Amino acid sequence: RLMGVVAVRAAVLVGLLPVLIRRLHVFHSVRIAHSYCEHMAVVKLAAEDTRVNKICGLFVGFSVLGFDMILILISYGLIFQAVFRLPQKEARLKAFNTCTAHIFVFLEFYILAFFSFFSHRVGHVAPPTHILLSTIYLLLPPALNPVVYGVKNMVIRKRVAQIFLLNHGSVQ
Repeated sequence: RLMGVVAVRAAVLVGLLPVLIRRLHVFHSVRIAHSYCEHMAVVKLAAEDTRVNKICGLFVGFSVLGFDMILILISYGLIFQAVFRLPQKEARLKAFNTCTAHIFVFLEFYILAFFSFFSHRVGHVAPPTHILLSTIYLLLPPALNPVVYGVKNMVIRKRVAQIFLLNHGSVQ
């Protein structure tokens, strides 16, 4: 049921954006100055009133990013409460070690997502900087996830070491 709620929410909120773009008919250009087709990058090209798009975009942004961030922070609060109750110091340290890496990936994604989201509205960010940071927030978390989970797993760590040792030995 939870997956169904998440899927419906995503479909409704993100599905709204193409509908809003479709109502725009006159554009200054058809070339998006961005590395991917972002809603506000397209809206900025419009040569007509885009207030509805901007308001709905704000709503979607706050609904998705804000609501998710609040729920994630609540979950980590509950996780830390449970960790503090662990009797063994080593178990607490191991749990904090695992959570810390996840929190950094989570914060990197949400901070850069908020930056991208608000920089379209403020408009005082150089386009190359905005494009770079927007691309990083989409690419870096998925690239870091295997590292975050893999470094913590002894079997994966040993296998990666074997691969590097075998490759290093075969070069000589």
